[in-house]
Amino acid sequence: MNKVWKILVVSLLAVVLLGLTTTALADTKNAFSKTSGKQVIDGEGSDTFPFTLDYDAASVTIIAEVAAIDSEDDTDDCDVAIKPNIPKTADHPETERKHFEATGKQTWTLTNVKKGSYQVKVNAYDETDTVTWKVTVKGSYEIKVTPKKLYLHKGQTKTLTSDYTKGTPAEMKAITWISGNKKIATATKGTSSAKIKGIAGGKTTVTLKAFGQSKSVNIIVYAMSQEKPTVYTGKSVKLSILNLPTDTPVTWSSNKTELATVSSKGQVTGKKATAKGEYVTITATFNDPAGGAHTLTAKVTVTKNPYPKTMQVTGGALALRKAPNGTLIKFVKDGTKVTVTGLHATNKAWAKVTVGGQSGYMMLKFLKDVSSSSTSTDTEKPTPNVSMKVIKGNLALRRSAGGSRICYVKVGASVLAADAGDGWCYVKVAKKYMVDEALQGDGYYYGYMMKSYLQKK
Repeated sequence: MNKVWKILVVSLLAVVLLGLTTTALADTKNAFSKTSGKQVIDGEGSDTFPFTLDYDAASVTIIAEVAAIDSEDDTDDCDVAIKPNIPKTADHPETERKHFEATGKQTWTLTNVKKGSYQVKVNAYDETDTVTWKVTVKGSYEIKVTPKKLYLHKGQTKTLTSDYTKGTPAEMKAITWISGNKKIATATKGTSSAKIKGIAGGKTTVTLKAFGQSKSVNIIVYAMSQEKPTVYTGKSVKLSILNLPTDTPVTWSSNKTELATVSSKGQVTGKKATAKGEYVTITATFNDPAGGAHTLTAKVTVTKNPYPKTMQVTGGALALRKAPNGTLIKFVKDGTKVTVTGLHATNKAWAKVTVGGQSGYMMLKFLKDVSSSSTSTDTEKPTPNVSMKVIKGNLALRRSAGGSRICYVKVGASVLAADAGDGWCYVKVAKKYMVDEALQGDGYYYGYMMKSYLQKK
């Protein structure tokens, strides 16, 4: 009698195949486990074991086990072949024919198995044998999160959604969404979905943890490089969008072009000083790589350019350098007057100066503003030509109407004044009337005083 007692053929037949192949997650927890229990085939015959995958499976393990073979001969053996009837891919190679020597079991593991209905069919081909068999199918569902990459701008909120919603109440409650950097983006507590909010420009991840699996999504948050910049009249400041690819088209606009304009590259140029509390709104609109539309704004303040102006070296000899903290050009003596043409573009603690025909940078804190002590008259200011006297002691002389103080002037001081409007006079006052003795001496100061504290002589 032929001693090939039987051939046990296990085939997986996909009834429903949906979705695209995805990267498998680590099988850290058995999200499902199904078993046929012990089945008996007496003689020629077959049996089936159906099961359904509700979602794409990260992995499926099939365990085929022959528990007993009762035959008329003294020798027990069995020839078994396991061949998944799934299109051949790198994840699902054709399984070679394997042999049992007597009883035993074989294990096969597949990855990226699509959701659908399946059946395991067992066939016995020898009418003289009784076969006790069992099939176990177990594995982990793959949890998917959409979208795979999320683009936000600062202050915007969008939703991440997972496709697994049928866990037990305890399992669903245990789902967590974790932000890799809460200073860039936050994730609200949720179950199958979560709200993600952009906090600041940058890149981070949000990770879903559920059913022993982890799935991370890259988060990109766009923001203005400067949200409240200040620009001088006649000068420019460059705005850009953080994290935006350089080749992405951006539309820039200004709501008050008479005060500030903006170029197609985000270069903002001050035209006229804004009033106190006023600003120019610069708007940038663009699309992210996924096609989502974004709008960001910056509030720009325009101030009158105070440069160039004359300043004086104080506190000892001061270094003139090629760049902030850079190579030394020379030391400039204490008390030397220099012309400041502006501040360094990024390090505002350094002033760009010209002295003795050479240009470089000096530390601003060691320079004193003496431009207001000049005897020359600014052509934009009225000419002081009316004799008046100070009727309130310690009256402030200011660099502009309501601006920073130059010094205090004694009561009774004689000044030449001109009406500057809005309750202010532009005046010329001798140093001898200064309250601070260090400022007294020969010469004059020019500045602004409140008209209500001046009286014609």
